[in-house]
Amino acid sequence: MKHFQKFLLHSIILLLFSVNLCAQIPVGTWQDHLPYANAKNVAIGKNKIYCATDLALFYYDLQDNSVNKLNKINLLSDLEIGNIAYSKKHEKLIVAYKNGNIDLIFKEEIVNLPEINQEIISGGKCIYNVDYYDYKAFLSTDF
Repeated sequence: MKHFQKFLLHSIILLLFSVNLCAQIPVGTWQDHLPYANAKNVAIGKNKIYCATDLALFYYDLQDNSVNKLNKINLLSDLEIGNIAYSKKHEKLIVAYKNGNIDLIFKEEIVNLPEINQEIISGGKCIYNVDYYDYKAFLSTDF
């Protein structure tokens, strides 16, 4: 009976350690722990519904019913999103940051427009709102 108890104890300890080792991420990879619960803005695209939080962006794909995260680790060029807007004519998502930086996302490609962020301006550079009208995006800012 003693041998069975030792065997059972060793088996349980081995099982606990092996489960713990499998839960770790591999060396050299990143995993985000950003807050996705507090939505601040929503934009409806062609086949996607985008949702912005303070530090990241995620979207729901209507074709395959998946939720995908976009953040500074995998695609975005900055943190602290001010606002998002989607242009149906261009099929582009504009991500405006609080520091004046702008990302244009289309067809899983990103273009960064850092001109406002890099400009020397007295006062803030926060982009509060983005509206599309015809083929132009209008930004409301501090300056």
